[in-house]
Amino acid sequence: VPEDLPLDCAWAEHADRITLEPTWTRKMAENFDRAQVEETLRASFPKFDLKGNPDTDPYRIPSLYKVDEEFPEYLRQVREALGTGVEVISSGGAEWKYVDFCSTEGGKMKGCQFAMEVCRIPPERTLVCGDSGNDESMYRAPGVRGVAVGNSMSELLEHLRAQASAGPKAVQQ
Repeated sequence: VPEDLPLDCAWAEHADRITLEPTWTRKMAENFDRAQVEETLRASFPKFDLKGNPDTDPYRIPSLYKVDEEFPEYLRQVREALGTGVEVISSGGAEWKYVDFCSTEGGKMKGCQFAMEVCRIPPERTLVCGDSGNDESMYRAPGVRGVAVGNSMSELLEHLRAQASAGPKAVQQ
């Protein structure tokens, strides 16, 4: 195993050794106008503290939001302003939320489905694992099996309990 393999939630030290999958890259480039989304967010939604940059996050705009009573309405308004082509993904605790903006063709569920297709792995042989709200969409990929890791945030567990086809008790801690 290469010493710089990103197994510690960090990116590889040698970016030149990373090869992006061309079909996925093309799909993301065609379906996400990062500059336009960022311009809309900066002009109309200043409560989102935008992070990342086009070099490290070309197909996603990560942000932070200090939770207040306006948060649910603010999310509704930003979703409306950005339209159906942009997915707004919220996760995190009671005081701060991480809010990501990406193409509806991106996100974790679409990424999981793409990886299954490219690697020719059927959904029933695919295990998705997550710990917070930004992982929620992976569990909606038809046919996959899912595990919420031991330190999962309550927002993910609540969602999984609400969506479990076998009922809330199917999600165990």
